[in-house]
Amino acid sequence: MQLLTADTSHRLYLDVQCQVYLEEGTDYLTMQQSYFGIAASIDAANPLFHYDYQRDKQATDGYTEAHLQVFGKNTELEPILQALCKKRKKKQMGELHFPVGGRRFRPALEDVLEFLIDEQLVSPKPGWEAELEKTRHEFRMIQLKAMVRRYPDEAREALNRASGQRGR
Repeated sequence: MQLLTADTSHRLYLDVQCQVYLEEGTDYLTMQQSYFGIAASIDAANPLFHYDYQRDKQATDGYTEAHLQVFGKNTELEPILQALCKKRKKKQMGELHFPVGGRRFRPALEDVLEFLIDEQLVSPKPGWEAELEKTRHEFRMIQLKAMVRRYPDEAREALNRASGQRGR
């Protein structure tokens, strides 16, 4: 999808891909993987950067499930990669997987869009802030509920502590 930029001589494109499944024994759709890529051409094969989430990636490929990859040249970093990363053969910055919050605290699509707006890379429509906050809040509440389901004792303890502090 082409994004609206202030300067029409420069274009940015957003590529969003998601794969979900129904979690066994529940009614919950679960994200298997997601991809939010930003490119300077319609060719999504050459992104400028992208945010990925790939469930269980640490176990299979040895890098964090939620990560950012930034493509480009870094003349100071590349010699270091060539010298130190012989086992993985990483030679360029775009091959690094920068962690971004893990399974439950990864960036939402709304965070990526807000970044593009804040950095003046795209031109927002009126009312964008309220709309992004609304849908980001929905995403975060889903993540919060998933954390509570996975860690009910810790959630109960936090609520008990919070209610005890309020009563003082």
